Amino acid sequence: MTAVTLYVQFDGVPVSEVVAGWEANFDAHLLIAQGKSLDEVEQAAQAWMLGHFKHPTGELETAWEKTATPLEGVLTNTKEYGRRRNYGFSGMTDRLGRFYPLDPGIEWAEHAVEMAQPYVDAIFLSEITQALGG
Repeated sequence: MTAVTLYVQFDGVPVSEVVAGWEANFDAHLLIAQGKSLDEVEQAAQAWMLGHFKHPTGELETAWEKTATPLEGVLTNTKEYGRRRNYGFSGMTDRLGRFYPLDPGIEWAEHAVEMAQPYVDAIFLSEITQALGG
């Protein structure tokens, strides 16, 4: 059997050199997109909370922690009652012994993601286009 060696170049640059830095470049752009997207979701959450809470204090609305990798972005509300305001706390007792017979969730997180989705889509499209050299 005869061995065949194929050399491919793009504009005079070997393919091996073209793809060598591609993954790192792509990951860098995805990480930028994650950060910008988390900012958009945070702003949407704050806007929704301030517009819908009966007595917003600013504590819940400004208590955020962000972590991101190229493939995952996580926005966490760090207040203990952030989850209960989102999902509800009906029929439960808090650590101070107060019972909440009717405390439905208001789904602030779901509303924030819905509000931010068009911006997040545009951010990722822009960063991926840049990563691909567009």
